[in-house]
Amino acid sequence: MRSTTVAATSSRPSTALCLSGILALSLPRIARAEDSIDYKFENYQEENGRMHITAHYVRAEKQIGDATRISVQGVIDTITGATPTGQAPAPGSDQVPLTEMHDVRRGENLEVAHSFGAHEVSIQLSYSKESDYVSRGVALTDLINFNQKNTVLQVGYAHNADLNQAHFFDLPRSKSVDDGIIGVSQVLDPRTTLAVDLSIGRDRGYQGDPYRVYQIDIVPGIPLPYEENRPHSRTKLTLFTRCTHFFDAAHGSIDATARFYHDTWGINSTTLELSWLQKLGTHLVLIPSYRWYAQSAASFYHPTLDGTGIDPTEFGTGLAPFYAVDYRLSKLQATTAGLKLVANLSAHLHADVSFQHYVMRGRDGVTPQSSFPTANITSVGLGWTF
Repeated sequence: MRSTTVAATSSRPSTALCLSGILALSLPRIARAEDSIDYKFENYQEENGRMHITAHYVRAEKQIGDATRISVQGVIDTITGATPTGQAPAPGSDQVPLTEMHDVRRGENLEVAHSFGAHEVSIQLSYSKESDYVSRGVALTDLINFNQKNTVLQVGYAHNADLNQAHFFDLPRSKSVDDGIIGVSQVLDPRTTLAVDLSIGRDRGYQGDPYRVYQIDIVPGIPLPYEENRPHSRTKLTLFTRCTHFFDAAHGSIDATARFYHDTWGINSTTLELSWLQKLGTHLVLIPSYRWYAQSAASFYHPTLDGTGIDPTEFGTGLAPFYAVDYRLSKLQATTAGLKLVANLSAHLHADVSFQHYVMRGRDGVTPQSSFPTANITSVGLGWTF
């Protein structure tokens, strides 16, 4: 079973790229130019018997000469536990119905990067598979250095082709995702950098989650499940900014990011994140962090179809009227507080351990609060450069 998410900040961290990016911020720049192998284990546990995900990530990078590097990443996620079906609580209860699920996701990513002149061009190929979902992707990025490498311009394009193969579909349902990005990173002074990225994306095809359903009494006393009906296209616009500054007196640096998102489904979201990287002696870095996320609801989100005039027996074709019951499309807020410790055990060996507490809450006054999860996320990692 696969579940779609609105934005990265409203779901668990689930990609090796995200984790390796966090790790890279905590390590000396020179280590990233060497051959390396990294491993990370992550445990995501929602409270009250909800979703439990364990993930194993492996990443290897090889430098070939002075101009080319190749990296390979792999991930295995094991997913178990209960998730809301979309049905309303039983009369007299505030607990939404849950359904048990189990799945395993395997994913691979290959990247080849080559530098020439002021450019570093990279191509990435990705593939992931679950029991009922397959995703294939390709991405091309160019980093262009200016001003003695104090200014870096990034341009990129990515395409994903996904296939939803839920067992009760007559035929698999496809989706394509195209994303483009342009951004600039600027060294403002020896201690401060500023980056701004603008990305636009377009999704086409089947956008739904077939496991989120409405229960409708077409015949009195006999409720039947009816699938959501989401638009078959979505355009997304994202503005991302990041500022880092190192404080000599404190032997630490601040990392602040802001992300503003809008799409044609009517969802507007803001993500603010603040991290402090504190050096403890010569071998340890302590990183407390806090992330705040808030979004508006999709224009077609309805926790119930009562009073909407929508009859799901007549629609469900990807054409209006649209309706969805997935709580992750509702008006909501999420916070994540975390603490991470990175240890440079030797010149070539480093380790890290982290803990995060994640809380999602509804803000529309209609969706039952029992729909929204609270989770603890722990991870440990080990890396070797050579």
